[in-house]
Amino acid sequence: MVKGTKITYTNDINLLDIYRKYGGAKEVELSIVQSKGKDIIVLLDDKMRIVKPVYDYLKYLRLKDRAVNTLKANGTDLKIYWNFLNIKGYEYNEVTPDIIGEFVEFLREPNDTYSVATLYVESQRTARTVNRILSNDQEAQ
Repeated sequence: MVKGTKITYTNDINLLDIYRKYGGAKEVELSIVQSKGKDIIVLLDDKMRIVKPVYDYLKYLRLKDRAVNTLKANGTDLKIYWNFLNIKGYEYNEVTPDIIGEFVEFLREPNDTYSVATLYVESQRTARTVNRILSNDQEAQ
């Protein structure tokens, strides 16, 4: 964030928008690349570089003959995880159980927003979806 910048939080501020506006973390992008007649799913960081751990995991799944739709779904889940790491400023190789707990809360936040005080809010994702995303992220590590 830009030093000296004051941000007022309301119930409808999107964390990604805040970070983009003030020069912080950028969102990663899931792309499909054609190579030798095959679709290859890659995750690109904010500088358009391939995210190597995600690439390696999706390559492993591709070699196991997983369907393209399965690769896209896994890539989408890993994109959510990578965006979380970027927003919070965490390094992939330094993830702890506490950070995984934060990620679970992040997944449950409605519309990826930050609320100053929330007593009860309906989760953005179902428990089944949260568990699927977590299982993909754990397999990729």
